[in-house]
Amino acid sequence: MSRLASTRQLSARVLVTYLAVLVLGTLMWVALEANTSPQEARSAGAPVFTSSSTASRAENAAITDVAIDVNTNAEAEAGGAEVNYQILSFAPWTTNGPDHASFTIDADDGELKWAISPNFESPSDVGGAGGLAGSNTYLVYVRATDTTGGDGATNEQLITITVTNVNEAPSISTGGAQSIAENNAANAVV
Repeated sequence: MSRLASTRQLSARVLVTYLAVLVLGTLMWVALEANTSPQEARSAGAPVFTSSSTASRAENAAITDVAIDVNTNAEAEAGGAEVNYQILSFAPWTTNGPDHASFTIDADDGELKWAISPNFESPSDVGGAGGLAGSNTYLVYVRATDTTGGDGATNEQLITITVTNVNEAPSISTGGAQSIAENNAANAVV
Protein backbone atom coordinates (compact mmCIF):
# COMPACT_ATOMS: atom_id res chain seq x y z
CA MET A 1 0.00 0.00 0.00
CA SER A 2 1.39 3.36 -0.91
CA ARG A 3 1.99 6.11 1.57
CA LEU A 4 -0.66 8.28 -0.11
CA ALA A 5 -3.34 5.54 0.19
CA SER A 6 -2.42 5.00 3.83
CA THR A 7 -2.72 8.74 4.54
CA ARG A 8 -6.13 8.83 2.84
CA GLN A 9 -7.38 5.89 4.92
CA LEU A 10 -6.13 7.57 8.10
CA SER A 11 -7.80 10.84 7.09
CA ALA A 12 -11.07 9.00 6.38
CA ARG A 13 -10.91 7.30 9.81
CA VAL A 14 -10.27 10.63 11.54
CA LEU A 15 -13.17 12.22 9.67
CA VAL A 16 -15.54 9.33 10.54
CA THR A 17 -14.42 9.46 14.19
CA TYR A 18 -14.94 13.22 14.28
CA LEU A 19 -18.44 12.91 12.78
CA ALA A 20 -19.33 10.10 15.21
CA VAL A 21 -18.21 12.20 18.18
CA LEU A 22 -20.15 15.19 16.81
CA VAL A 23 -23.34 13.16 16.34
CA LEU A 24 -22.97 11.45 19.74
CA GLY A 25 -22.34 14.79 21.44
CA THR A 26 -25.41 16.29 19.76
CA LEU A 27 -27.56 13.34 20.82
CA MET A 28 -26.30 13.62 24.40
CA TRP A 29 -27.06 17.36 24.41
CA VAL A 30 -30.60 16.71 23.13
CA ALA A 31 -31.12 14.03 25.79
CA LEU A 32 -29.89 16.37 28.53
CA GLU A 33 -32.13 19.18 27.28
CA ALA A 34 -35.12 16.83 27.19
CA ASN A 35 -34.49 15.89 30.81
CA THR A 36 -33.87 19.42 32.09
CA SER A 37 -36.15 20.05 34.99
CA PRO A 38 -38.57 22.97 34.80
CA GLN A 39 -36.66 24.85 37.52
CA GLU A 40 -33.49 24.60 35.42
CA ALA A 41 -35.37 25.80 32.34
CA ARG A 42 -36.36 29.14 33.86
CA SER A 43 -35.19 32.39 32.35
CA ALA A 44 -32.86 34.79 34.17
CA GLY A 45 -34.64 36.80 36.88
CA ALA A 46 -37.71 34.59 36.65
CA PRO A 47 -39.92 33.80 39.63
CA VAL A 48 -38.93 30.68 41.56
CA PHE A 49 -41.71 28.34 42.65
CA THR A 50 -42.01 28.13 46.44
CA SER A 51 -45.06 25.88 46.55
CA SER A 52 -44.88 22.11 46.35
CA SER A 53 -44.94 20.46 42.95
CA THR A 54 -47.00 17.53 44.28
CA ALA A 55 -50.30 17.15 46.10
CA SER A 56 -52.77 14.42 47.03
CA ARG A 57 -56.47 15.16 46.93
CA ALA A 58 -59.47 12.99 47.79
CA GLU A 59 -61.77 11.96 44.97
CA ASN A 60 -65.15 13.59 44.34
CA ALA A 61 -63.82 17.14 44.71
CA ALA A 62 -66.25 19.71 43.42
CA ILE A 63 -65.50 21.52 40.21
CA THR A 64 -63.58 24.70 41.15
CA ASP A 65 -62.18 23.14 44.36
CA VAL A 66 -58.51 24.11 44.75
CA ALA A 67 -56.20 21.20 43.91
CA ILE A 68 -53.04 23.15 44.85
CA ASP A 69 -52.15 26.78 45.47
CA VAL A 70 -49.18 27.68 43.28
CA ASN A 71 -46.84 30.37 44.66
CA THR A 72 -43.51 31.94 43.73
CA ASN A 73 -40.86 33.96 45.54
CA ALA A 74 -41.69 37.02 43.42
CA GLU A 75 -44.98 37.51 45.27
CA ALA A 76 -43.14 37.79 48.60
CA GLU A 77 -40.49 40.25 47.40
CA ALA A 78 -40.57 43.86 48.56
CA GLY A 79 -42.50 46.06 46.21
CA GLY A 80 -45.10 43.38 45.54
CA ALA A 81 -44.06 41.91 42.20
CA GLU A 82 -46.97 40.86 40.06
CA VAL A 83 -46.98 37.33 38.76
CA ASN A 84 -49.25 35.94 36.08
CA TYR A 85 -50.01 32.21 36.10
CA GLN A 86 -51.15 30.05 33.22
CA ILE A 87 -51.55 26.37 32.40
CA LEU A 88 -49.45 25.12 29.51
CA SER A 89 -50.84 22.58 27.10
CA PHE A 90 -47.23 21.74 26.20
CA ALA A 91 -43.77 22.24 27.62
CA PRO A 92 -40.55 22.73 25.67
CA TRP A 93 -38.69 19.97 27.51
CA THR A 94 -41.39 17.29 27.03
CA THR A 95 -44.05 16.37 24.55
CA ASN A 96 -47.05 17.91 26.33
CA GLY A 97 -48.86 18.70 29.57
CA PRO A 98 -51.34 15.86 29.20
CA ASP A 99 -53.91 16.71 31.87
CA HIS A 100 -54.16 20.45 31.27
CA ALA A 101 -57.87 20.16 30.38
CA SER A 102 -58.67 18.80 33.87
CA PHE A 103 -57.71 22.10 35.55
CA THR A 104 -58.13 25.86 35.47
CA ILE A 105 -55.85 28.39 37.14
CA ASP A 106 -56.50 31.83 38.55
CA ALA A 107 -54.06 33.99 36.61
CA ASP A 108 -53.55 36.38 39.53
CA ASP A 109 -53.35 34.20 42.64
CA GLY A 110 -52.17 30.84 41.24
CA GLU A 111 -55.01 28.68 42.57
CA LEU A 112 -55.01 25.52 40.44
CA LYS A 113 -58.62 24.29 40.48
CA TRP A 114 -60.40 21.23 39.18
CA ALA A 115 -62.28 21.62 35.90
CA ILE A 116 -63.70 18.11 36.38
CA SER A 117 -64.74 16.20 39.48
CA PRO A 118 -62.08 13.48 39.93
CA ASN A 119 -63.40 9.98 40.51
CA PHE A 120 -60.96 7.37 41.83
CA GLU A 121 -63.02 4.45 40.48
CA SER A 122 -63.25 6.03 37.02
CA PRO A 123 -60.05 8.07 36.52
CA SER A 124 -59.83 10.51 33.63
CA ASP A 125 -56.11 11.37 33.77
CA VAL A 126 -54.25 11.15 30.49
CA GLY A 127 -50.61 11.40 31.59
CA GLY A 128 -50.60 9.35 34.72
CA ALA A 129 -47.78 7.72 36.62
CA GLY A 130 -45.14 6.47 34.21
CA GLY A 131 -47.22 7.78 31.31
CA LEU A 132 -50.05 5.37 32.05
CA ALA A 133 -53.50 6.87 31.62
CA GLY A 134 -56.08 6.04 34.26
CA SER A 135 -53.64 5.85 37.19
CA ASN A 136 -55.25 8.72 39.19
CA THR A 137 -52.09 10.80 38.71
CA TYR A 138 -52.72 14.10 36.93
CA LEU A 139 -49.81 15.98 35.33
CA VAL A 140 -50.11 19.67 34.49
CA TYR A 141 -47.49 22.31 33.60
CA VAL A 142 -47.84 25.78 35.07
CA ARG A 143 -46.00 28.89 33.90
CA ALA A 144 -45.32 31.88 36.17
CA THR A 145 -44.46 35.18 34.49
CA ASP A 146 -43.13 38.19 36.39
CA THR A 147 -45.07 41.07 34.83
CA THR A 148 -43.69 43.83 37.07
CA GLY A 149 -40.45 44.71 35.33
CA GLY A 150 -41.75 44.35 31.81
CA ASP A 151 -39.11 41.77 30.87
CA GLY A 152 -41.61 38.91 31.15
CA ALA A 153 -39.19 36.51 32.85
CA THR A 154 -40.88 33.11 33.06
CA ASN A 155 -40.51 29.81 34.83
CA GLU A 156 -42.39 26.55 34.36
CA GLN A 157 -43.12 23.74 36.79
CA LEU A 158 -44.63 20.28 36.46
CA ILE A 159 -47.39 19.80 39.03
CA THR A 160 -48.46 16.26 39.94
CA ILE A 161 -51.86 15.78 41.62
CA THR A 162 -52.63 12.28 42.92
CA VAL A 163 -56.29 11.44 43.54
CA THR A 164 -56.92 9.21 46.56
CA ASN A 165 -59.82 6.87 47.21
CA VAL A 166 -62.67 7.69 49.59
CA ASN A 167 -64.63 4.86 51.21
CA GLU A 168 -68.06 5.68 49.84
CA ALA A 169 -71.28 4.32 51.29
CA PRO A 170 -73.05 1.87 48.99
CA SER A 171 -76.20 3.08 47.31
CA ILE A 172 -79.41 1.08 46.88
CA SER A 173 -80.71 1.30 43.36
CA THR A 174 -84.10 -0.36 43.84
CA GLY A 175 -87.19 1.52 44.92
CA GLY A 176 -88.19 1.63 48.60
CA ALA A 177 -91.54 -0.16 48.20
CA GLN A 178 -91.88 -3.57 46.58
CA SER A 179 -94.84 -5.86 46.08
CA ILE A 180 -94.91 -9.62 45.86
CA ALA A 181 -97.69 -12.06 45.18
CA GLU A 182 -98.98 -14.10 48.10
CA ASN A 183 -98.05 -17.72 48.71
CA ASN A 184 -94.44 -17.37 47.43
CA ALA A 185 -91.66 -19.38 49.03
CA ALA A 186 -89.85 -17.82 51.98
CA ASN A 187 -86.68 -17.26 49.93
CA ALA A 188 -88.39 -15.73 46.88
CA VAL A 189 -86.46 -12.87 45.21
CA VAL A 190 -88.40 -9.64 44.97
